Amino acid sequence: MATHFGPYQVYVKNGACLVKDSILFYKYPFPAFQFIQLDTPCISRDQPAHILLFHQQPLIASWNGTEETDTVVLNNKRQNHVRIKSIYGCIEEHYFTPLDSCSIMPYIPNAFSPNGDALNDIFFIQGEGIQRGEYWIYNRWGELVFHSLISEPWDGTQNGLPVPDGVYLVKVKLESYTYSDGSRNRNENKSTLHLMR
Repeated sequence: MATHFGPYQVYVKNGACLVKDSILFYKYPFPAFQFIQLDTPCISRDQPAHILLFHQQPLIASWNGTEETDTVVLNNKRQNHVRIKSIYGCIEEHYFTPLDSCSIMPYIPNAFSPNGDALNDIFFIQGEGIQRGEYWIYNRWGELVFHSLISEPWDGTQNGLPVPDGVYLVKVKLESYTYSDGSRNRNENKSTLHLMR
């Protein structure tokens, strides 16, 4: 049995006859490569991840049993099976889970004018990466004026009556879309809001 690479002598003896030959065992390297993720999208929002398989030696990469390419677009949060085969037939198998980033980038206005002119009449929160959230608005005495989910704007009223002009405190709690590991980003903000009619 060969235990290392290099030349071996083979002898075959049959009675008085002896035949001698040589055989050379080669050691072929396993494929050398590196996964490079070109971006960190929020996969939960159907933003695909672009993966590059970097290598200097010829090889074949099969992703999830189908695609044979050096670059692949993954739009799932599971482990992806990658089968790497070198030109010598050496095979390595790996699992690759793309990284995702569901960062929260809120835009919270600092002023609005609910005067019925159809310009800047409502206060609402928007931004990138926000799946859900809620907000509270307090007057200068710390009294709660309004509370709602961020999907609902504020029209500058309390119990159906217009609130006075002035500066209000806005407290916001937001959650991002879910990461591939099941976690979420959470974001809390406090800011001031100028109400001018």
